[in-house]
Amino acid sequence: MKIYQQVSPDAMALRGKRPLWRRLLDLAILVGVVVLAIRYVDFGQVLQLILSADWRYVLVVLALATASRFLMAWKWHRLLKAAEVAVDFGRALGAYYRSSMVSQVPFMVIGADLLRIHWIGSSIGKRTVVAATVVMEKALGLVSAFLLGTLGLSFLLVVRRTGQQDASLAVVGLIGLVASLLLLFLSLLEGLHLRFLKVVERLAPRRLGSILERLSTAYRLVARKPWTVVRVLALTILEHVVQFSMLYFSGRAIGIELELPVFLAGISVATMMRRVAIYIEGWGLAQAASVLVFTLLGLTVEQSLSLSLLSDAITIVGSLPGLVLLARDAVASPPAVGVENGGRDR
Repeated sequence: MKIYQQVSPDAMALRGKRPLWRRLLDLAILVGVVVLAIRYVDFGQVLQLILSADWRYVLVVLALATASRFLMAWKWHRLLKAAEVAVDFGRALGAYYRSSMVSQVPFMVIGADLLRIHWIGSSIGKRTVVAATVVMEKALGLVSAFLLGTLGLSFLLVVRRTGQQDASLAVVGLIGLVASLLLLFLSLLEGLHLRFLKVVERLAPRRLGSILERLSTAYRLVARKPWTVVRVLALTILEHVVQFSMLYFSGRAIGIELELPVFLAGISVATMMRRVAIYIEGWGLAQAASVLVFTLLGLTVEQSLSLSLLSDAITIVGSLPGLVLLARDAVASPPAVGVENGGRDR
């Protein structure tokens, strides 16, 4: 598969390869998580729980995973339209399915989001504009995760009268929510962009400065449409609720009987912690964070790990259309770069 060779220099400048020290850190964290799991987890019981999962609930989770992919593509498509990128929903959905499949591969040298930018942006000569929509999408995802996570923590504190440790987590969640909202607000200010670009013009190399200027211009184009931003945030919250439901029904599939409000609140906290963990390392730390939260709710370590692994496995199955698209790409000719504008990215 010629994915790496097709990624353009401009795209690499937007988000380059992960440095060697980061990949080594990822590996060290993953090894540490695996060692702890081997020591404290009964994998025989985990396997038994997963294999005995109620297939009816598994089908519900698979349907929700598919709905989640469509929601992801829908909200991104709205951002693309706001940035005046002429891409139909089907192509946006296809790019999302591809990136969802690629994101399941550990230690990817090039991130799935970069490949999504390439698959859409290269064919129309607007890689930087597409990149701006992905940046805003990620920002709104952080706001949604911290909003729902903080609400979940607050609910657990009130209902279960938990201790100081959980109160500290609630404070962390609230700080994260305020910080993400503040960063989102600042990123929408055109004057701040212009001041930043003046600094970039003086200090950054010309090529990097040109890329950042186009990225800023595209981002501001979406930011001038605040109702689009609000609608996409609402869709992001809905997407997270669907993902919470996936975990809930995965729990029902393996016989977890926690009260629905408490379980959903715990899932919202686990999702928030996974969102933070994935920026530090990736899959291993995210799994550990989920297991920690679910054990605090009273589940066994084996139940917690089974819940997380089953949901992830069903998500991978739900992403298999992306594998079909990747296989088709592998035998097709590389897409033409810059069909519009004579190949010049804007």
